[in-house]
Amino acid sequence: MLDYARAQLGERKGIEWREADALKLPFPDGAFGALVCGFGMMFVPDHQAMFREARRVLVEDGILLFSVWDRVEENPHALANAEVVESLFPGDAEMRFRIPYAMHDPALLLRLLAGARFGEPRIETKRIAIDGADPRNLATGQIRGTPRSALIEKRGVPLELVIDKVTAALVYSRGNPYRGYAQAVIVEAQAK
Repeated sequence: MLDYARAQLGERKGIEWREADALKLPFPDGAFGALVCGFGMMFVPDHQAMFREARRVLVEDGILLFSVWDRVEENPHALANAEVVESLFPGDAEMRFRIPYAMHDPALLLRLLAGARFGEPRIETKRIAIDGADPRNLATGQIRGTPRSALIEKRGVPLELVIDKVTAALVYSRGNPYRGYAQAVIVEAQAK
């Protein structure tokens, strides 16, 4: 991700790129006026500690802006993927495809943010149309583009078989070309 970001911004001066643990940021208290995270917070194992750490590095009245996926049921391509993968590995907790969609609940977000000394957040749902996508490309990205691919291979199931099954589910549910949508929750909170 850092390599991609560097490539997008070229040789801009004044940007320092670092990989860091979201639960132990290598920055002093109050170092930033804003903190932004796109679709990453749902993967941190301790959400409350993550928000406390984000608050620690923000100045008072600093802004935290982040996005998380809405419920898996509000993301038809993800639901099709989840159903296929979970059916191939019934009862296998590591193969549940719900973690990226677990932080959608506004009540949960309000509680976590309040517990980390953020003021009342602005929470907004955004739906983006997916129109005319190649179902196989979607399936390939959903399988090969995640760490789950290593877990599938570890269980001895060929990735191409899973990609074929996810492709078929996407075509069945939304056609070929694929027409659907992706839905996310966007949150803006101010440090108090």
